[in-house]
Amino acid sequence: MLPGCHLTPGDLDELRTIIEDFGLEPSFLPDLAGSLDGHIPDEFTPTTIGGLAWKKSRQWATRPGRLRLESKCAGLRKRWRKKPVFPTVSSSVFAAVPNDDFITFLSEISGKPVPMKYRRQRGQLVDAMLDAHFHIGGRKLAIGAEPDLLFDVSSMLHEMGAKVAVAVTTTESPVLARVATDDVLIGD
Repeated sequence: MLPGCHLTPGDLDELRTIIEDFGLEPSFLPDLAGSLDGHIPDEFTPTTIGGLAWKKSRQWATRPGRLRLESKCAGLRKRWRKKPVFPTVSSSVFAAVPNDDFITFLSEISGKPVPMKYRRQRGQLVDAMLDAHFHIGGRKLAIGAEPDLLFDVSSMLHEMGAKVAVAVTTTESPVLARVATDDVLIGD
């Protein structure tokens, strides 16, 4: 899994749990969850702990079910195209539709049905989105964030009926074409 820089250590821990609930063994590149989650390891290390060793990353590229949660990994994807083709999904997990794609992907590559707890949580999400729609629907919003976070937050708010009137980000990214707004400004 190639997690975006906008994901927190808590996000990575939750993603790890979800992936393991499908009987899969996740590998993250990078995995900062073990280093930035507020604990002190028993032995000092000058680098982050956890994640995938650099030597193993080349073998990792040929493993089935790669998942990318960031838009800036195009260079790695080009390299991996030389390898055998396996199912790969580029996804966000913040909004309902991309989250559905993520859960469906895990179900397909694992061959296991979606666990009941995630079906229930999806129902809770839809109910919360419906409740929020009465407050957010039709509102015009401005969002300023780095490209992946901008896409994730704007997608979630768009699904609840908000209109992103102004979007400002820090740099060009392919994901910006998918932001539901008329124009994305790049700069301060």
